[in-house]
Amino acid sequence: MVATISAGTSARYYTAQIEYYLGGREPDGQWLLAGRELGVIAGSLVESASFERLHAALDEDGRPLVRNDGGRTEAVGGYDVTFSPPKSLQVLWGLADAGWRAKLDAVDAAAVQQAMALLDRDAAFCRRGRGGAVLEKVRLTAAAFQHGEARPAAHADGTVFADPALHTHVVILNLAQRADGSFGRLDGRTLFNLKMCCGAVYHQALAAGLMKLGLGVEVTGKNGIFEVVGVDPELCTYFSARRREIENELSPIGLATADAPALAAAKARTTRRAKIIDAAEDRHAFWRVRAAALGFEPEHVVAQARGVGRDRALLRDEVGPDNKRVALAALEELIQRDSLFEHRHLVAALAAAHVGSNAFVSIDAELAALHNDGAVIELDRDRWGHPIYSTPEIVQLEQALFVQATRLGQAKVAAPASHHVARLLAAAGLNAEQEAAARLACGSEAIVTVEGAPGVGKSTLLRPVARAWQDAGWRVIGASTAWKIAHQLRDDLGIDARAIDSWLAGAEHDRAFLTDKTLLVIDESGLITSQQMQRILGKIERARAEGLEVAVRMVGDRRQLQPIGGPGLRIVAEAVGTMRVDTIVRQRESWARNVVTAFGDGRAADALGHLAEYGCVHELDGPASTINALIENWESWRRDHPSDSSLIVAKTNMQVAALNRAVRERLRAAGELAATADVSLAAVTPSGQPVTLDLAEGDRVRFLKRNDILGIVNGTEGRLKSIERAADGRLRLKAQVGTWLVAFGPDDLTDEAGRVQVAHAYATTCYGSQGLTTETAFVLADPAMDRHDIHVAASRSRGATQLFFDRRALDARVQAERLLGDRNREIEPEERIAALADALSRSGVKKTTLDYLTPAQRQTLREQARPLELAQEEPILEEQPEITPEGSARRNRRHLLGEASASQSVSAAQDVRTLQSEGAAPKPNARAPSRRRSRSKGQCLE
Repeated sequence: MVATISAGTSARYYTAQIEYYLGGREPDGQWLLAGRELGVIAGSLVESASFERLHAALDEDGRPLVRNDGGRTEAVGGYDVTFSPPKSLQVLWGLADAGWRAKLDAVDAAAVQQAMALLDRDAAFCRRGRGGAVLEKVRLTAAAFQHGEARPAAHADGTVFADPALHTHVVILNLAQRADGSFGRLDGRTLFNLKMCCGAVYHQALAAGLMKLGLGVEVTGKNGIFEVVGVDPELCTYFSARRREIENELSPIGLATADAPALAAAKARTTRRAKIIDAAEDRHAFWRVRAAALGFEPEHVVAQARGVGRDRALLRDEVGPDNKRVALAALEELIQRDSLFEHRHLVAALAAAHVGSNAFVSIDAELAALHNDGAVIELDRDRWGHPIYSTPEIVQLEQALFVQATRLGQAKVAAPASHHVARLLAAAGLNAEQEAAARLACGSEAIVTVEGAPGVGKSTLLRPVARAWQDAGWRVIGASTAWKIAHQLRDDLGIDARAIDSWLAGAEHDRAFLTDKTLLVIDESGLITSQQMQRILGKIERARAEGLEVAVRMVGDRRQLQPIGGPGLRIVAEAVGTMRVDTIVRQRESWARNVVTAFGDGRAADALGHLAEYGCVHELDGPASTINALIENWESWRRDHPSDSSLIVAKTNMQVAALNRAVRERLRAAGELAATADVSLAAVTPSGQPVTLDLAEGDRVRFLKRNDILGIVNGTEGRLKSIERAADGRLRLKAQVGTWLVAFGPDDLTDEAGRVQVAHAYATTCYGSQGLTTETAFVLADPAMDRHDIHVAASRSRGATQLFFDRRALDARVQAERLLGDRNREIEPEERIAALADALSRSGVKKTTLDYLTPAQRQTLREQARPLELAQEEPILEEQPEITPEGSARRNRRHLLGEASASQSVSAAQDVRTLQSEGAAPKPNARAPSRRRSRSKGQCLE
């Protein structure tokens, strides 16, 4: 159930394929949207000749309508937007009688109309001028073609036929009239940008229409994807033979169509077989016969769905959901992931949140209400004039964090003696960059940030730093976002170290972790969110205000994996400066170090070239072959290097699970695991997905939950030594963790739903691998990875990193990017590698609301950051209150930004709307002042 957009076809190709849309047993096409002066009427039937002519951008006399088309004779004629309802609805539609089928057709058509109205309003632009730099709002012209079946496929009972698959192709003509009467081509970029938003609006409108008919819906996936309740899953599975073919392609690499809808759609498009169309056959009668053969009476299938829908309607609150609360909850979810979001993200979130509401909810009304309540702030507009938003709470928080960091950057502490520091650094054998960073960290600044690429030896440079402060009488403690990294910091530096949230939670219960002369060392600080960072600096400011000497040293890298939330380290680094350490020492060979550097810089083509030169890029045919080849290489290397460590890395938890299964099959065949699983447990992945976990003696496991009694944290790994059942029938397991034996039962490690939080530990995600070092690494390269993912995955090993990718999956993506008429052309190896390199070069560096301040506003923020001793009478913003939908609804933007103390932010002096009216609010494309590097200390200064 997705909405997909494909680059349009050439006129020549479309003419050859015209019968696909305009013939057979499918309904006639209908003009859905009609732009100006093209001679079509919305709601009228599509005529083949005029449609073909307009698709070729010709007038009634056969002359080109686009006068200046760059000399192109095969320009894109249109864009194909495909809307597919859920399988449960397709089955109902296939089995229903003519009367009910007409009702379902009408509901689906209305939902398509709603989604296309969104595109017409927000995505209709023509490009003009040199390089198409000027964008002009226009109206879309689009024709809808409803289809009712999938491509024929083999079913579980051996029959081969086309499943019921109601879907609608909407062809948007790549042609529109501009204000001066001339015609131009559309800017297709915004159509693709709004794909998810368009899909969410379609899902919302479709669900509302079905509920109005008395059917019930249940959300089953992201972006508002749902199913109709009361339709037997067995029927849906049987009538999904085509989808099952695609899922069988994806499952060996741990993907499902719900997890990778774009890839599934690409495979569906690029592996189509010709439809078998027999106009004399009643396909609905045939489908009813097939359902009856399975024991399902078609009339009962429809009646059951209607009955379940009625029952659910009776259970629902007659008043319906609180729309305001639903909208604020959707907004809350957005800001948990990012500091700011685009208009399309907000519309999609609102539409998806209202799927299942008693009645269709106007998203325009929801947006207006959020604006009127001051729940969102418009920071800027994109090239198409669509707003870029944040919330008052986030604006206040990030400006307060900047002020806190700036003020702390002006503070000093009593540093260790320089001559003692010099002796420690000399004995540590650091390189020049490491030594410079260590000297800075041993200085008198209250706050220091050190950033470095993976493998530059950040732990190595921290050892003499910790020793110097300890010798000076200071208490050194460590922190990280994850317990596993905190424990590594503890072991590397010999200090007390905990997860950041643990330190903060203790402080909330009067267990202060910042005492006099405390140095807090934070590792992997690039993963700290703005909210976490603001709380940490608030505690430090509070301690200093009480007369305690405290300081903080942050080590991390903003170029690696991004935090789930606002980028706290980036704000701090921009406030106080940073020192970079970029000389990699982890990899032994220079070429391997060059690979890491190239991936980090976004030069994935260069990195892949280096790896290929040394035989480290493996291209396989199909997902199963890819998994098998990776595991075979891992197994062979493990046999040849029994005393060395290795690591298997993939992008997603589902891929990791598939790799773990493949590893266990090998180990079982080698006799390292029992022939069958000793126990099967209901478990859950780190992302919250339910799974069945098979365990046997000898399995390597990873604990996903902290248990102080057992002495384990999230990320602790061990090997199962025994699996036994006690006399009372309860299961007891023992695992070797380092030098001690951990005995536990499943109940010791369950979530609130009773699912065990344990996983196999043979493979890990990119996120789980950050901070780890191994001898060699085997990486399942996925085009869904970005620059940050591959930078981490390819930098774990001291030796070589082996990359494996599925050429079929990559080819599907390459073909999906082509024009529809060009998709059958053979893909060259160079094109395939270039596509992989493009994917691995994408940057996802997160922005902050501070990016939209003018230089003058940023300078005013700096002026607000008076030294702490001069601001004793001002309240210290220790931390933000928890942002909840209720809190957001109660708090007024003027209160948030107009009455806050001057120490919090410059915007806190005025309402943002007032600032905008006076020309002082963030302006479009406003940028922060340029940063320069100090040659003396390597610090970035404003």
